[in-house]
Amino acid sequence: MAPGLAKGLALLLGALACLQHGVSAVPPVPHGGRAGVEHTFEKRKGGGLPIADPGYPPSKSEQSKKGWNTLPPVPGAKIDNSTFKVGTEGAVVTTYITEQFDPKKIKRAVIQVHGDYRDAWNQYFYANMSMLTAQQYGGVKSDEVVIIAPMFFNQKDAGAFPADAQNTSTTSTLVFDSNGWGDGNDAIWPSFTNGKLDNKPHKSMDNSGSQSNSKDAKEGKTDPKPPTDSAAPKPPMKRAEKKEKSSKSSSKTNDDTPAMADGPRVGSIDALEAIANYFGNQKTFPNLQTIVISGFSLGGQMINRYITFRADTSLDSRTNYVVSSPGSFVYLTDWRKYPPGDECKNDFNEYKYGLLGKLPPYVYRNKESQQSDTIISRFLNRTTYYFVGGDDTNKGNPSCPAQAQGHNHTDKVQTWVYDAIPKLPHNPSPGKIPSNFFYAELAKVTHADWLIYMSQQGVQALFLDDYNGKGQHAPGPRPVQPGGSSPMEEDTGLRGGGGGGGGGGGKSAAAMSAAPPALAMVTVSVLAVFFTLMVN
Repeated sequence: MAPGLAKGLALLLGALACLQHGVSAVPPVPHGGRAGVEHTFEKRKGGGLPIADPGYPPSKSEQSKKGWNTLPPVPGAKIDNSTFKVGTEGAVVTTYITEQFDPKKIKRAVIQVHGDYRDAWNQYFYANMSMLTAQQYGGVKSDEVVIIAPMFFNQKDAGAFPADAQNTSTTSTLVFDSNGWGDGNDAIWPSFTNGKLDNKPHKSMDNSGSQSNSKDAKEGKTDPKPPTDSAAPKPPMKRAEKKEKSSKSSSKTNDDTPAMADGPRVGSIDALEAIANYFGNQKTFPNLQTIVISGFSLGGQMINRYITFRADTSLDSRTNYVVSSPGSFVYLTDWRKYPPGDECKNDFNEYKYGLLGKLPPYVYRNKESQQSDTIISRFLNRTTYYFVGGDDTNKGNPSCPAQAQGHNHTDKVQTWVYDAIPKLPHNPSPGKIPSNFFYAELAKVTHADWLIYMSQQGVQALFLDDYNGKGQHAPGPRPVQPGGSSPMEEDTGLRGGGGGGGGGGGKSAAAMSAAPPALAMVTVSVLAVFFTLMVN
């Protein structure tokens, strides 16, 4: 093919792709020094969900451990480093957010939180594909939706956030020690002195604990000490009479010493709160009906902790939560499915697995609203969807306290929904799942965020339910029902047409063979990228 013709075809395909909101043709972006990285789909036979992760890069686990050194562009989104201010000193949370939107038109804000891969770009992409699918049923409009995917940086991600030669942040964006954001810890950066950015070096000890090598830490500059256990929230449980030495499995899982010494004294809970409150402002967003806050795996754990501790209830009637495939929960009583082993029998209920011990700094900043009865009542009043794959049978978090909650992700979520929640004090439906709780177990799905969010269940939770206000749903399938679960059937997802049925059953031959518009547009984008590469 002549170069001119190839380029012309690429431009034409790109222009066609841009006609669909949120999907455009852009060259693949080198990520972590590798070229040729792009969003692609490998379709199932007969259509439906892709059979491979459409996100990038191919080896998220390996690259995320090393740290990201750039943030890739995502079609339809922009990288925002200024809108969402956290705290009072100038800290901000970096996000991917819908590139252009009219605040007066927005009816729904979807906040999609990544897991330990810290791939916010993929989370935006998955949520956007879910939205494009919802749009096919006729009630959801792309210009009425804004998608936000916050990036909770690890200090290893220097380069993805501005940093000096010593990998110390030179920006006001929130950066965390290892994956401390998932525990609700405070950030290590930014730091301010007399109102000016003054970030100091930080030495990580990963998830086993942390230490700071800053001058201020050595001099003992810290936040006021949190309350002792006797002043902390009192859950309806009894602490073991004799407190033994902490086991390896739970020691210092919430050590925020460096953050308290140097950081902005705000953390991931504060960040999500700031984003939610921004969209909850009715003067700026007069038509907003629902905020959805969603997370997968470690992000699901983060959302569970956010639901538990968020003190402000002013947005509860307009907020839905989606907790997918977490490796553990913050239990609100001392009940467990499996008796804790000897190594954690005295501390299985310490945070982050229960309400005892050292809680996130956010709790102590809002301690008047963190008594156990208040926490439980507030938790039970919040509309929450719980999703997990039926084949998500890997052990996940191997710690003793986590295994007392269940032996794999599927077991943990099943137990939480069917046993732990019905047993909670103040449950308006004692012994049952409250009507504002939803549960779906997706057949043949392992630990895969994209399969959940692109499924019919995911589309329902992220975009259809309460689209026009509480109880006023957009048209489309509603396989997940209040206070119960959906049939565990294989979900084809990503398919438009044909109205509402539930559970993924009753698919027509035409529907099975037809690729949905959202998928078709992505295919066009991929082709445009291909031709662009061929001529370069």
